[in-house]
Amino acid sequence: FFFRLDTRVRSVLSLTSTRARKEGRRSMCGNLGLLLLTGELSASEALEAMARVTSMRGAQSFGFAASTPKRLRLYKAVVPKRVDVAVALKRAFQSRIRSSKRPLAVACHLRFATSSTTTRRDAHPHVWDAKKTSTVVTIHPQSLIFKAHQVSRATVVTHNGDFEAFDLGRCFGGNNKDKKVVSLERLRTWLHAHLGSPAPSKGDSIVAAGLLELLFTMGDPDASARLAVATLEVRDGQDVTTKTKRVATVRSVGAAIQRVLLRLSSSICCDLSVTLNGDLSSETRSRRMNRLSEAVAEELQSSLVDHGEAWVAAVAKETVRNFFEADLRGATRRFLRHARGSFGLVVASSLAPGILVVASVKQPMQVGLGPGFVAYASERAALHVGPLGEKLTARRLLKDGDVLWIAPASAQRTLSQETHQCGGGGAGGAADIAGASIHDDRPFRVLSQSSTLEDFDFDAVEGNPLMMPRLTNLGGKGDVVGRELAETPALLQKIRDSFRDPSSFNAKTAEAFADALFLLHTPSSSSQTTPRLLDLLIVGVEASLWVGEQWAANVRSVIPKLRVRVLSANKVLASLTAVAFDATCGAQTQGFTAFPSGTTPADAAKGAVALVVSHSGQTFPSLNAARALRRAGSRVFAVAGSQDTVIASDVLDQSFAPKAPHSTRLFSTEAGICLAEAASKSTAALHVLLTELLFAVAAKAPKTPSSLSLWPGAQNHGGGEDTGQKILAKSTLLPNDLADLRSLHDASVDVNVGLIIQGKKTNKSSSSSSPRDEAVAQGRRWGNHVAEPFLCFLAATAYVLATVTAGTPLVRKL
Repeated sequence: FFFRLDTRVRSVLSLTSTRARKEGRRSMCGNLGLLLLTGELSASEALEAMARVTSMRGAQSFGFAASTPKRLRLYKAVVPKRVDVAVALKRAFQSRIRSSKRPLAVACHLRFATSSTTTRRDAHPHVWDAKKTSTVVTIHPQSLIFKAHQVSRATVVTHNGDFEAFDLGRCFGGNNKDKKVVSLERLRTWLHAHLGSPAPSKGDSIVAAGLLELLFTMGDPDASARLAVATLEVRDGQDVTTKTKRVATVRSVGAAIQRVLLRLSSSICCDLSVTLNGDLSSETRSRRMNRLSEAVAEELQSSLVDHGEAWVAAVAKETVRNFFEADLRGATRRFLRHARGSFGLVVASSLAPGILVVASVKQPMQVGLGPGFVAYASERAALHVGPLGEKLTARRLLKDGDVLWIAPASAQRTLSQETHQCGGGGAGGAADIAGASIHDDRPFRVLSQSSTLEDFDFDAVEGNPLMMPRLTNLGGKGDVVGRELAETPALLQKIRDSFRDPSSFNAKTAEAFADALFLLHTPSSSSQTTPRLLDLLIVGVEASLWVGEQWAANVRSVIPKLRVRVLSANKVLASLTAVAFDATCGAQTQGFTAFPSGTTPADAAKGAVALVVSHSGQTFPSLNAARALRRAGSRVFAVAGSQDTVIASDVLDQSFAPKAPHSTRLFSTEAGICLAEAASKSTAALHVLLTELLFAVAAKAPKTPSSLSLWPGAQNHGGGEDTGQKILAKSTLLPNDLADLRSLHDASVDVNVGLIIQGKKTNKSSSSSSPRDEAVAQGRRWGNHVAEPFLCFLAATAYVLATVTAGTPLVRKL
């Protein structure tokens, strides 16, 4: 009654996997990458393991950008059907990146096409102009004066999320009142005019690459001038399509600043270098920058006579500032500050070899550290798998808006002759990372022997029960479905036993869930005893919603008076946001909102217990619905495949620091990452977990009327008048009933699951087939029934073609 193993055998599950598809694949794209500082870790092996997990986000195409101190190499490819994208990535990397030089920075991307086609051109990484060359000016480490170099220039971007629009006015106008949000199509035209070439591909991510190419100018005179001209045009409200002399103007300004810099003496160059590292006062820095601006303006007076002195002075000042300040991280922060959408963003450049900028806005992103490497991924599990997981020391979950600059500690800043060395290792210190530097919104800091992981918001992995363990069984070869089915019996027993252990996370969370549902620990005089409009709200999508609907029916059978609703996460989002008003023109119906009629969805959700079911713990609709419910005042609990999920940290306030207490708001099946297309393991695990939760709720149900809900028709069962407040929330199950159901459930977990999956017969002397054989035969009959129309069509088509070709019927009489 309470436990159904609907996904019983491999043949049936494979045919029904469309409905029970993994929810983690809704994100559509995935980022992963490495900064290798020593040769201890194999880049190809680590990338293959990380890609095997990240491929759940998309596996239609892949690409990578590999950067050594002297070269940046890009590669993109479309993956044929039934080809393992992780193996394809590994082979492509091994055949094209054979250098053993360190440091080596690799930015990879796996894609499922959403805003453009599945082509090699539209795959990531994106570069607006991959063939561009530029003259950069840097300080020579021996002579300590500026030197010019001719180099290739490419700003590389990988992105998962949605880029919707950009505020040109505030980005370039310098005033919050200058709001001017433009669409991506207008941005393409605008960038074409300023960058001098059209967008090489479709989609939204290439527009982000173009903007970052424009905004990153440090050390490049022409790029600094180009950004200065664009800034003044937007600020002055000019139409860029009418600026026919823009290219000549940019070249003149770039040549002027280059001539000024090359004439500077070594002492001034040193002062400018120190300025970049923040060692001078802001007054001294401003004075020297102004002197440079004046010198550049004097150089431009003869060549830009048509623009006026004020414009020349302004463009000179902007150009100098861009040259010295618009570094890669600053450009990324500026872009994200004015971009509309969601971004898991990684930026690299041929002008900053070995450096990666990793950012997160409304998209999951995490960074891991270990001896000789720094890694990042959009999937948490990608940091815990394979050779990378074996060496992982610490991990940091990027918060919304975080922008990290990751580089070797010895990396030179574009204009500085100084280097930053990292000290030797100390046990448990950040120096164990062997030479990495992490820069965030706080002052410039380098990992050193005196640093601690906490200084950089990293959490230690070793001995952390809340963090997922190292994953070693995620190989893509062999029968993945069969392997997960074989693991299912032991997993179900582990889930069952966790609820029977009072000290386990699941048992403590079940107690907290029942307390919140029945208001057991709320004082009668508390303001929180105000009757709520809804008791329990179960939220999910696809397979999780399907399992939640079955569990809700069981809850209603056991505790009939509980006010229980089951909603799609998308409907919850529509009801609790402005989407519902727009979609219904303000006339929200009960069928549309699925909340109780006669009230607003926000009021109905206030005080209710919400159970969000998501195996991945980061299914976008479910995750965003959980956030909306929390804002509406619901008490949110969640069911996921691991304690270490996005919903735990973002919604349930779970900290992953060592010795952090459990939130007692997350149930975990511990099924972990399930790579099989058929969701057999995760679905069966959800059934068992929710069955155990039902037992816990039934056991904790009050034996007397409780003031839980306020809904029309609720009677005061004490015989008084209809107050609309009192309901009889006790369980219909007696203690003996619960004991009997537990025995049946135990038999299903300990015996029946093994019979179905492993094919063991109950009577060895019997000639009858096992339950597994019967289920497989039933699955084959169903599969043949589904395939019959298609096979008949093929047979008829083949007969027609054969008779037309032969010119005579093949069969005349029967």
